[in-house]
Amino acid sequence: MRVHNDSKLQAFSTEDVAQSDDVYGSPRSARPHFPEWESNQCWRAELPETGLKVDLLSIDTLLSRVDLMSSTSRRYLVCGVNLHLLYYLLTDEQVLHVLQASDVVLPDGFPIFLASRASARHHRVARPAGEVAQRIGSTDWLPRIGACQNIKRVSIVGSSQRSNLRAAEELKRRTADNIQVQSLPGENWSEDRAVTVLRDLVEFCPDLVLIGLGMPLQERFISTYWERMPPAVYALVGGAIDQLSGTQRNAPRWLGAIGLEWLWRLLSQPSRLWYRYLVEPWIVLYMLLVRAAQNRFSS
Repeated sequence: MRVHNDSKLQAFSTEDVAQSDDVYGSPRSARPHFPEWESNQCWRAELPETGLKVDLLSIDTLLSRVDLMSSTSRRYLVCGVNLHLLYYLLTDEQVLHVLQASDVVLPDGFPIFLASRASARHHRVARPAGEVAQRIGSTDWLPRIGACQNIKRVSIVGSSQRSNLRAAEELKRRTADNIQVQSLPGENWSEDRAVTVLRDLVEFCPDLVLIGLGMPLQERFISTYWERMPPAVYALVGGAIDQLSGTQRNAPRWLGAIGLEWLWRLLSQPSRLWYRYLVEPWIVLYMLLVRAAQNRFSS
C-alpha cells in the first residue's frame, strides 16, 4: 500500500513524471515482472486481424493481479474489449495504441471471448493448470474489490454527480467501509475539467481509479494525460458506474455468461442502442474480412 503524504506527491510530480512511460511506447513486456503470477499464469491470445492480445483468465486471477499491481508505485492499465470498442479500435489509432499498451485486456463482450479462445486453441497456447477463462465485464469484478488487500483508496471518474456518489456508496457498502472513495463526476467534460480531475487524483493518491467516461472519450483521456497521472491501477469501465449506482439497470450476470446481455440492454434502451447492437457488428465484421483478405493477398 502506498503512503499518502507530501513526499510521495513531490516525488511523483518531479522524478516520476520526467521518467514516466508514454502509453504509446510502453508494451506490456516492459512492465515490472511479478514472479507471483507464474504459478497462475493466464491464457493470452491474439484477437484475429487486430494485433491485440486478450487475457483469458478467471475473476479470481484478475483480482489477484489487480491487487499485486496496486501494491507498486507504477501506473497500470486494465481495459475490457467488446464489439463496440472493437469498432473504435479499427477506426481510431489513438484507441488502438491505448489498448495495445494496456497491462490487462479483458474479453468484455461474448464474441470477443469466443474469438480469443478460438485463437488460443488454434495457435496451441497452453492453458494454465486449474485456470478457467471467463468472459469478464466491469460489473463482474468491481463489486469484489474488497478481496484486494492493497486497495484502500479508490477514485471514480465519470458519470453524473448523483450516479457517481451512489456508486461510491455502493462500493463502500460492498467492502464493509474498508476503503475510501473519491467521487469525481464527468458531467460537462472538458479540458479544464480533465486538468482539475488530474490535480484531485494526485492529491488523493488512489490505489485504483475507475474511469467511466464512455468510449472513446475515456481512452483518449488516458492517451492524452497518462504521463501526468499518479501511480495507480487505472480501469476503463465504460457505463459500469451507472450500473453500480443503480441509475442504469444491470443485466442479470448469467445472461453475460451465455452471450445474451446485449439483448437485455437492447430491449431496455432500444432508441439508444439499436445501432450499436444491430448495425455496428456488421460494420466490424466487414472491416475484419477486408483486413483478412488484404493480409492474405499481401502474403
